[in-house]
Amino acid sequence: MGKLEIVKALYTSLRPSLIRAGKYFRKESLKEFGLKDIEEDVEIIENYLGEKLGPKTKIDYEHVELVAKIIHLLKKGKSPKKEIEQAAKLRRSIG
Repeated sequence: MGKLEIVKALYTSLRPSLIRAGKYFRKESLKEFGLKDIEEDVEIIENYLGEKLGPKTKIDYEHVELVAKIIHLLKKGKSPKKEIEQAAKLRRSIG
């Protein structure tokens, strides 16, 4: 049994969890944070799901725009508190 099969057996909602989390994924953030080496992992997940990670709906795209703004504010040394709260509301999740 391969690693993926073990994970799928233990985490029965893996696929829907990845799809839900994946719609908030912003690929540009990988480069902005120097995480280019994670691109291969993202590709593996996309192949497993049979679809690209990233926003799908208007709300998903709004969230991605907020994340871009949060990153921009952080880089300028400003507080993104308002934007973080807005993003959490769009996701319906604080985490």
